[in-house]
Amino acid sequence: LPELPSSIQDTISVTWGLSVRFVWIDSLCIIQDSKNDWLREAQKMRHVYRNCIVVIATLGPIYNNQGLFAYRD
Repeated sequence: LPELPSSIQDTISVTWGLSVRFVWIDSLCIIQDSKNDWLREAQKMRHVYRNCIVVIATLGPIYNNQGLFAYRD
C-alpha cells in the first residue's frame, strides 16, 4: 500500500471505513497505455458504475501525492 499514490491510499481507507470489501480503480484495473485494453474495459465500466455502492473521483492528477483531502486556500 505505501507504494501507491496518496489518492489511491485514501480511497482504499475510505472504502474500508465504509465496510466496502472491493474497490475498482481504473488506473490500476485498466492498462493505461494500451488503447485496446481501454476500448475493451470501457465497455465494462458502465456495469462497474451501475453496480457500485459509492463512486470516489479525484479532480486532479492521481500522482500528485496530495491525496483525496488536500487543503485549499
